[in-house]
Amino acid sequence: MFTRQPDYFDSETTYGTIQMKDTAKQLIPFAIFHVASDSFSVKAAYPFLNLVSGQRVKIIYNTAKPTNAAVYRSWGYWFKWDELLGSILIALVFWGVAVLLNKNPAEESLREQMSIQEETSKRKYD
Repeated sequence: MFTRQPDYFDSETTYGTIQMKDTAKQLIPFAIFHVASDSFSVKAAYPFLNLVSGQRVKIIYNTAKPTNAAVYRSWGYWFKWDELLGSILIALVFWGVAVLLNKNPAEESLREQMSIQEETSKRKYD
């Protein structure tokens, strides 16, 4: 919750307009917003997010440094592509380690588990 930049609790929100800028044979959306009498722009190109020129978007920015800004949407601000991919990768690694550790138990461990199971499976009034 405290790793987002700009920080959710210390920032302000405003609205901006999407403008397409041509850089290296590619159209990249930038959000243009105004704070007081100054104009700022922030890159608004996120995977799986289609923005059109002239679209109005909500911007979150740091009040001390308005150049530190982001488009305030769930995809792109709260959920980021690299963080989701990293989380899935970590979960897969932990799952693989758990499978490897439990796939071929040692003979001693297997005997111990079987003896515990026999002791606990007796009924109270048998």
